[in-house]
Amino acid sequence: MAGRSRQERAVLGLGLVVALALGAPAAASKQGAPQPLPRQVSLAFRRGGESRDQLWVAAQDGTEQRRISTASERVVTPVGFSPRAGLLAWWSLLRESKRRAVYGLRVWSVTRGGAPRTIFEDTLANYWEGDAPEFTPDGKSIIFGRATGEFGAGEKVRDWGLWQIGVAGGRARRLTRGFGTRGGSRSPTLSPDGKLIAFYGYESEEAGRLCLTRRAGGKVRQYQVWIHDFAWSPGGDSVLVAEAADEDPYTSRLAACRLRTGRLTRLTDYHGGEGVLAPTFSPDGRRLAYGVGVLGEGARDRVRVAEVLPGAKLRKIADIPVGLLGFALFAWLPASDHLLFSARADEAADHPVQIWTMRPDGTDRHRVLDDAALAGVFWR
Repeated sequence: MAGRSRQERAVLGLGLVVALALGAPAAASKQGAPQPLPRQVSLAFRRGGESRDQLWVAAQDGTEQRRISTASERVVTPVGFSPRAGLLAWWSLLRESKRRAVYGLRVWSVTRGGAPRTIFEDTLANYWEGDAPEFTPDGKSIIFGRATGEFGAGEKVRDWGLWQIGVAGGRARRLTRGFGTRGGSRSPTLSPDGKLIAFYGYESEEAGRLCLTRRAGGKVRQYQVWIHDFAWSPGGDSVLVAEAADEDPYTSRLAACRLRTGRLTRLTDYHGGEGVLAPTFSPDGRRLAYGVGVLGEGARDRVRVAEVLPGAKLRKIADIPVGLLGFALFAWLPASDHLLFSARADEAADHPVQIWTMRPDGTDRHRVLDDAALAGVFWR
C-alpha cells in the first residue's frame, strides 16, 4: 500500500554501523554467558509472531541466530545503529498494568554482547513506532521524537518534539517543539556532517512537511512540500523526498529538495495508486534503492534500484516485483555490492515476512531468513 506511515512500517529498521568497542562489558543475560558474534557482516532482525516484537542477530547468511532482547520486553520501534560506539538502540514496552505502561530506550553493545540496558524510561505511550533512535556521529548521544502532555479535545494530539540524551543515560534535553495541534516533530535524521537534523513536521497520518533544524539548536525551517518519506543526499546539500500528490495522499514521486532555496527537482513521475517507500542511498552514494507500494487487489509492490547520475538524474537498473513490501526499509552491505530487504510473498497475513538479498542489478537474488523482518546490518 502506497503512502504507508513510518509507524505502519515499524518492523524494519534501517542503517549501517561500524561497531567499535565502547564502555564496560554489559552484564550476562539470564540465558547464560553471552556468545561472541561472528567477525563478519551480521544481520539484525525482528521476530515473534505477527507483531515481530523480539530483536535477534545472525550471521550474514542467516546462521548463528541469537535473541538479544529479553523475553519480558516488547520491541516497538526499528533499531538505530551507532557508526562509532558499537551500540544498537531501540524502544521497548518494558512493563504494563491497567494504570500505566512503561517504555524504555534500550542500548546493546555489539562488541561486548550481554544483556541490553535501559538508559531512559517514560510512562507515556508516545513513541512513533516507525522511528529508530538516531545516534549522533560520535556515538555519545541519541536523538528521538517524544510527546509530552495529554491528548486534547477533538483532533488535538500531544506535543511532539525532538529530544536528545547521552548513551550513559540521565536527563533528556528538548531540541524542538511540535507544530500546532494536529501533528509534531518525528523521524529525526542527521545530515552526513552531523550538523543538521531533517525531520517530519507531521500534520496528518498520510503525510507531513519536510523540516530542518541545527543540531546545536535554533529555529526550525519548514519547507512547503508534502512528503511520505525522505533521505539525505550523500553531499548533504539536498534531501530526497517522496513528494505526495495533492489530490491523492497515497500517491507520491521522488524529488530532490535543495535546502538553501527550497527548490524541488522532479526525479520520477506520479502514477495513480503508487507511492515511494524508504529511499536509501548506497554507502558509496552511486545507487539509490526504494520501494514502490501499489494499491489495488492483486497488485504487487516493487523494489527498484537506480544509478545516480550527474544533474539530479536517475537511471533505473532493477525493477523487482514482490508480493508485499509492507514495512519497507532497505539496508546496503558496506561495499555497496548487495542490498537487503524484507517482503511477503503475498498480502495475506499468514504469509511470513522474509529477508532477501540481491545485487543492485537484481541478480543473485535469494532468501536469507523466513519469518524475520530486517532491522539492518552491522559488523565489528
